[in-house]
Amino acid sequence: KQWYQRRVRGSQELIDILVELHQRGVKVRCIADNQDMDGVLKALRSNGIIVRFDKSDYLMHHKFVVIDNRMVLTGSYNFSRGGMGLNRENIVKVHHPHIVEAYLQEFNEMWRLYGTEKFSYNFRKEIVYEGTG
Repeated sequence: KQWYQRRVRGSQELIDILVELHQRGVKVRCIADNQDMDGVLKALRSNGIIVRFDKSDYLMHHKFVVIDNRMVLTGSYNFSRGGMGLNRENIVKVHHPHIVEAYLQEFNEMWRLYGTEKFSYNFRKEIVYEGTG
């Protein structure tokens, strides 16, 4: 099974999966708010994975993963102890190229913005797809 097809049961398992992917040469990048729940972000950084932070006073509430520029995982699912077993969460797997591209653009824009000290504190964008195919 691919890592995203398995039920991740805890923070350490998530860390292990992402570090293994990184060590195999897969490009792993993470953007998070300024909280390090369960020590995941510190562990990723200590293993050479680049993590950028939203340093604003607002909640960075995105929850999505872009995989190989071909798939998006998105939903209410929190990549935290609660999200991995305590909370009622949902996650949707999307393969539609236009939707994947929109999420990839959103990620890359945040990656660029959060790589500097100057970024918009009111950064807000809706990802909308109105197509049929």
